[in-house]
Amino acid sequence: MRRSQSIKDNLHNHQAACRLLFERLNERDQRHVAGLLALAIGHDGITLVGNIVGLSRDTVRTGKTELLDHFDDVPKDRIRKPGAGRPSLEKKVPTKSKPLRRSSPPKPAVCPRENENSSD
Repeated sequence: MRRSQSIKDNLHNHQAACRLLFERLNERDQRHVAGLLALAIGHDGITLVGNIVGLSRDTVRTGKTELLDHFDDVPKDRIRKPGAGRPSLEKKVPTKSKPLRRSSPPKPAVCPRENENSSD
């Protein structure tokens, strides 16, 4: 049996434990552990890990890339990079906008009369 197949089988056999572990990790740690598992599995590791632990393939791929890059762009004191995540509530509050200008009522559509030249 190949090594990657053994890791896949073990991961499938312990899905509940993997999910339980991932629930207790923050986003950054989830990404990195998922990337490590995908790296250990090899081919199709990103898809397999993403399906088992409930992360998108892009997230697993990002974690794998960050591991291979030795965490060069990963801030140590933050979970997300600056500017990542949802916009703050302050940005969502709408500003006062210009009042809508009144427009004239729509003109009725002109329908051509049928058989204008016909006599009754």
